[in-house]
Amino acid sequence: MDNMGDTQSRGESREREDEGNLDFKDQSIDDEKVRDANLHEGDIEVEGVSNEQNNNNNNNVVQNNNEAHEGNAVNEVVGNDNRKEPAAEEEKVAEKKAGFDRHAFNQQESDRIGDMRTIPDSRNSLCQSEKYPADLPKASIIICFHNEALSALRRTVNTAIQRGGKEHILEVLLVDDASTMAELGTPLEANMKSLSSLVRVVHLPTRHGLIRGRIRGAEEAKGKVVVFLDSHCEANENWLAPLLARINEDRTHVVTPVIDIINLDTLEYQFSPLVRGGFTWALNFNWENVPITDASPRGVIMPARSPTMAGGLFAMDRSYFFEVGTYDRGMDIWGGENLEMSFRVWMCGGTLEIIPCSRVGHIFRQRRPYDDAVSINAMSKNSVRVAEVWMDDFKKLYYQQRTFGGDNPGDVSDRLALRKKLKCKSFQWYLETVYPDKLSSLPDDFKAEMEAKALKANMVNLPKNVKYTGLIKGSVVAMCLSMTEPTDVKPPQLTAGQCATKLQHHHQSAQTWALTTTGQLMVTGRDLCLKADPETSHLLLESCKQNVDGQSWQYLRKNELIVNRSMKKCLTLNMASETVELAACDETRGHSKWKMGVMPGF
Repeated sequence: MDNMGDTQSRGESREREDEGNLDFKDQSIDDEKVRDANLHEGDIEVEGVSNEQNNNNNNNVVQNNNEAHEGNAVNEVVGNDNRKEPAAEEEKVAEKKAGFDRHAFNQQESDRIGDMRTIPDSRNSLCQSEKYPADLPKASIIICFHNEALSALRRTVNTAIQRGGKEHILEVLLVDDASTMAELGTPLEANMKSLSSLVRVVHLPTRHGLIRGRIRGAEEAKGKVVVFLDSHCEANENWLAPLLARINEDRTHVVTPVIDIINLDTLEYQFSPLVRGGFTWALNFNWENVPITDASPRGVIMPARSPTMAGGLFAMDRSYFFEVGTYDRGMDIWGGENLEMSFRVWMCGGTLEIIPCSRVGHIFRQRRPYDDAVSINAMSKNSVRVAEVWMDDFKKLYYQQRTFGGDNPGDVSDRLALRKKLKCKSFQWYLETVYPDKLSSLPDDFKAEMEAKALKANMVNLPKNVKYTGLIKGSVVAMCLSMTEPTDVKPPQLTAGQCATKLQHHHQSAQTWALTTTGQLMVTGRDLCLKADPETSHLLLESCKQNVDGQSWQYLRKNELIVNRSMKKCLTLNMASETVELAACDETRGHSKWKMGVMPGF
C-alpha cells in the first residue's frame, strides 16, 4: 500500500501516473546532491558512510544510541534465509527479480537488512537540542497495506516504535487490506507481537483501498493523535515528538515529517532537502523548494507551511480528522486523496505544515505492484471529485489538462454539504493566501475570464445609471484610488495604493469605483460615496445620497481630470503622503490626471 508517488529519486522530473499523482517540479536532485544539500543544512558528515557499512554494522542493529529493542530478532524474519549456503548466482538474480516483480523494490536486500540497521541522523544539528513537553498526547500509528514485503513492514513498525519513543505511542495499528500472501494472514499477529505488544492487526475481508482502509484504521484507533505511515518506511531519530508537539499547540495543525529517500534497489538511506508540496493544474502532486522566511539560525528547523502534502506520511488530531471530514469516501483505492485533504484542511480553517525536526525514510518506487488499470481509473475519478468539490471556477484548468477518462465523479452532494457546513473558503482564497506562487501559472485567457466574472459580480448592486466602473488609476504614477477598511473607532478613509491585479480584483472592491450619470462616485458593492466637505475641502466617504452638496463629481475624459462640481477642484495625488486631496484643477499637473474605468492588471 503506497500513497507517496514512489520514484527512485525526487530528481526525476517527470509525471508518474502510476504512483500517487506525482510530478516532480524544479528538482534536479541526484543522489550526491541530496547528500550535499543536507550536509549544508544539518552539518552532518556522511560522505564516508556507505550503505554496506551501515548494513554490516553489528548485524544491522543500532547500538550507538543505546536503544533497547523489544523483540529485536534482526534476521528472524519470515522468508529471511541469508544464513544458508550462498545460492548459485543465477538463483540470486532470479530471486531478486521475483522480489522486484512482487514489490517494485529490492525485497532480497530488504530481507537481508532485517528489522533494524544503523542509519545516519538526517536532522539538522539544532534539532538534537530541541526539548518537547513531557505531557504530549499519545499516538495511534496507522499503517495500511496490501501484499507488502514482510521485512519492509516489520522494519517500518520496529523503527517507528524504537526511534519514536514508546512513551508517545499508544498502539501501532496494522490494517491489512485483504492481502493474499500467506505470511500476512493469520500468522501476522504472532509475527508482529515478537516485535512489540503495542502492535494490533485488523484484517479487512475484502479490498477497501488505501482511502477507505485508512478511515477504518482511524475508526479503530484509540490514540488522541492519528499518525499515518506507508508500509515501507524507516523512521529516523526522535521522529514522533516534534509532530505531537506541534499538534499539541493547535489541534488544527496537520503535520508531516521531512520524507527522506530510500533507494529502491540498494535501499541506501539518503537525505532529502527541505521541500514542500505543490500541484499541477492536471492535479498531479509535485515537490518544490521551501522558501525560508525566517533568517535566524533557527529558521531552518521551524515549521514550514506547505500548500499540499504527498499524503503517505502525516499526523493530525484524531477528533479533528473526523471533524474536518476524514477522507472522501466516494473516492476509490488511491490517488488524489492527498490533494483533496490538502485543499480541505486549508480552506476549512486548518493548516498544513512540514516539521523539519521529524524525518522518516520512504522507499520511492517507480511503479505500483498492483493492477494499474484499476488504479488509473480510480485516480481519474478521484481527481474529478477534487475538482468538482473544491476548485470552483478553477476546475476548468484541470479539465483542460487531464489526460485520461473517468468523467463521472459519482455523487458529490455530501462533500459539497460538508464544505458548506464547515464554512470553507473559496479556492481563490486558497491560491491568494496559501499558494500565491501558483497564480503566475494561470493562462492569460483564464485570467481575463475570471476578471470579467469578478467585475460582473461587483456590479450586481450598482445602480443602472453607471457611466464608468473599474479602477481609478493615476495617469503618470501607477497608483490607484482605494478605501481603507473601517474599524470600530475609525471610519473608512480615501487613500492611494498599489493597483489590484486581475486575480485579486474581486477581493479588492475597495479599489473598484463607479461613476453614475448623476455624478455619484461610489465604491462598488458598498453604500459609500466620495464627498468633498464644503467647509474644509477634506475628502470623506459617506452613505450615498442624491443631491448632497459635495457628492457630485464629473470626469473630464479628454483632460483626465476628476472634478468636484461644488468645489470646482480636482482630485490630486500627494506623493509625499500617498494620500489624495483636492487641489486647483491643472491639466498640466501629472498628479491630477486619472484614468477611470481601468480593468485591473492594465
